[in-house]
Amino acid sequence: GYNAFLATTLPPEHRIYDSGMSTFLTAFPRGFAIEVLDVYSGPPRVAFKFRHWGYMEGPFKGHPPHGQRVEFFGVCVFHVSSTV
Repeated sequence: GYNAFLATTLPPEHRIYDSGMSTFLTAFPRGFAIEVLDVYSGPPRVAFKFRHWGYMEGPFKGHPPHGQRVEFFGVCVFHVSSTV
């Protein structure tokens, strides 16, 4: 997932990349797509609106699979490093 490419100041004991990825791969075995809908600002601080979606074909945090499309929207801000 894209979390592996993100730098963070979060202490290592609070990072959940592996368990988070496992949770999503179990619930959405065909993938969990992302679409950028709007970009509000350019580098070095990039703000954008996105949509994630996938088909819930596995359990997710105690919720049984139902096979229907699940989608959610969000806004994100990335701070892009000039050294990447």
